[in-house]
Amino acid sequence: MSFHGPEGEVTAAGPAFEAQTSGTYAGQDVRYAARIEGAGIGNSYLTNVRHCAEPPAYWTTTWNVAPRWIPKNIQSPVGLRLHHLTNDIHDVAMCDNPNPSQRSVVQTLTYVLQHRFLASQSSASLSSTFVTVLEPFAGATFIREIRRIPTDLPDAVALEVTLADGIVDTLLSSSQPGTRFRTETGWSCDAAFAHVRTRQGRIESITSIQGSLVESSAVRHVSDSAWRGTVLDFDSRTSEHTTFVTELALPTKGQLNGETVVFDTDADIDAAYRIHDVSRKGSLYRVSVGRDSFALGYRDASDVSRGFRYAIAKGTSFSIANHKQT
Repeated sequence: MSFHGPEGEVTAAGPAFEAQTSGTYAGQDVRYAARIEGAGIGNSYLTNVRHCAEPPAYWTTTWNVAPRWIPKNIQSPVGLRLHHLTNDIHDVAMCDNPNPSQRSVVQTLTYVLQHRFLASQSSASLSSTFVTVLEPFAGATFIREIRRIPTDLPDAVALEVTLADGIVDTLLSSSQPGTRFRTETGWSCDAAFAHVRTRQGRIESITSIQGSLVESSAVRHVSDSAWRGTVLDFDSRTSEHTTFVTELALPTKGQLNGETVVFDTDADIDAAYRIHDVSRKGSLYRVSVGRDSFALGYRDASDVSRGFRYAIAKGTSFSIANHKQT
């Protein structure tokens, strides 16, 4: 995992970094901007390398925005804090990416890079879930504490975030929506993402995305996981309102405007489109994706008379993740 924040002073709290004596992130004997093929391409542009082989389970990196990037009407410091909560990181590095061009607006960006490695060459695979929380701030930071809560599903993540004013946000996330997982603190959830806000010990709100259940011993939040249907027909040409038609009953009063419809397709790009509007005509529903096109390109660039190839077709299945707040 690699990440860089804005240009400015950067500090890390937690890891004990040791400076690499020479070279670049590509290696101690690899000079700046050396040509690299394959894996690691670009690493020779990262200098001032500092490593930590055993970072703590929780640590932070803070980017304080350089004054020249802060609007004149803002007097307080502006920055970005990255909270790192990934388990079993094998190596962390901080590196600088200087830009030698005199015409460049940005002079230097500082990167944080985290790695996990296979236990041995004979290991079949490595599965990693990198967990970070981004905290932009102006003046004082607003997160008091973050705690990672164990779950019974390897790919599921649960965090308890305590804000400066005492509000506690519980964040639940899973790469397997529809599969229920449980936390050590008593929450049960099958959503792709859920947020529970607690104020003074009382649950104030629960929001779930692409899930049917979020519950504890004190509360139960139930919703439909997603709308799932198939395409009956679609616009083959781009227009002001490119649409597709389905028999699936969908809300038509703007509830889905701005949401994303994802098509189950073998296309070579992600077939996800933002919904602009949903209307009903008889028993059919017409979904507009605005001026976006379902066309991916010509079937044959040397013979345009063969027409276009499309991201979707009649019979293509789709889903629209549901979200609900109580």
